[in-house]
Amino acid sequence: MESGPFDVAISFAGEDRRHAKALADILIQYGLTVFYDEYRQAELWGKNLNLYLADVYAKRSKCVVILLSRHYAQKVWPIHELKSALSNAIRQSAEYILPVRLDDTTIPGINPDIAYLRCPPLNVGEIAENVLAKLGRSERAWTENRVHPVDGAEIVLIPRGEFLMGSEHPSELYVNVARVRDGGIVAIDLPEDVAFSKGNDEMPRRRVYLDEYWIYRFPVTVEQYQKFCTLTGHAMPKKPLWGWIARHPIVNVTWEDADAYCRWAGCSLPTGAQWEKAARGADGREYPWGNDWDPLKCANGVSDWGMGTTSPVGSYLAGTSPYGVFDMAGSVDEWCTGWYDPYYYRTMPDKNPPGASAGEYRVFRGGSIGSFNPSQFRCAGRHGDHPRHYLGFIVNGFRPVFRSG
Repeated sequence: MESGPFDVAISFAGEDRRHAKALADILIQYGLTVFYDEYRQAELWGKNLNLYLADVYAKRSKCVVILLSRHYAQKVWPIHELKSALSNAIRQSAEYILPVRLDDTTIPGINPDIAYLRCPPLNVGEIAENVLAKLGRSERAWTENRVHPVDGAEIVLIPRGEFLMGSEHPSELYVNVARVRDGGIVAIDLPEDVAFSKGNDEMPRRRVYLDEYWIYRFPVTVEQYQKFCTLTGHAMPKKPLWGWIARHPIVNVTWEDADAYCRWAGCSLPTGAQWEKAARGADGREYPWGNDWDPLKCANGVSDWGMGTTSPVGSYLAGTSPYGVFDMAGSVDEWCTGWYDPYYYRTMPDKNPPGASAGEYRVFRGGSIGSFNPSQFRCAGRHGDHPRHYLGFIVNGFRPVFRSG
């Protein structure tokens, strides 16, 4: 028995199959009916392919996404699919063909005046959302399942409303600390010029309103990031001393690496306000679990001078935030979308503050296994690093967010 009509049919050359399959997988998880040949083997078996494919691409699909490339122009079946789709587009005078350019090859039959998407810089997540918009579907309907369709990440809804953001008093980042080492207590005094942050960049404290949004329950893992690199050709970062472990958070990523992943997944990095609310809830607590430092509730470097290793994501159940978000303190520092401006809190808006729009450094937050002072794990803490590199003693990771609707 034949199925149809299809919401989307995907036309592509075999050499571009990885892009087509990734797009098909996302659209299917969005709840669309997709014609992608690899998932329709039973239907294709024994058919007259010339007639069957002409029917699919000309009559039985609401739209056709065509992945244009130098390979596409050289293939018999893709050109046959294109001609079938063109016949319907001419007949309907409608936006039936949705071209995506993988390169600049000219394809006979494609009107050069037709607007197209380009990949890159677009990615399959963004292409999928554009398809949904064309079909008049909600791109966030899948959030009911609490799983992101691109990378399988668990997601958490942060409700709209106010929360207490920032700090009431300056909080010294570097102070005299005592360490238990080899059975003795060693006092470590850091010079005044190293104590560059006194916490003034977290002041004044105020109530800030945020619209609702979704955030990843865990930082992006090595496994998820490796999938992104495989599908896009993006380079993996420098391997840490403990190697790549699938369920551990990805580390050593620059801000630009994190931003590229988020765009691929159809998300963004969180604003500082979004990150902070997800970490501390509405009551202004110091740490995700409460107001008192507890080294047993996060992966940290306090006891070993920042010489530890990451843990599998979700290892510290007692350290979750009021919204059930894991690892907001410890394991890895997490990139945010805005630029670092130590005076931003003095002038930021009280509703959906986007973060500073210019600067030299990007914001990161949360504390990591490379952090050696409890102050660095506070929800209000904020620091900056260059977007194109990472400091060796800062273990940088990230987690995406996206708006509802």
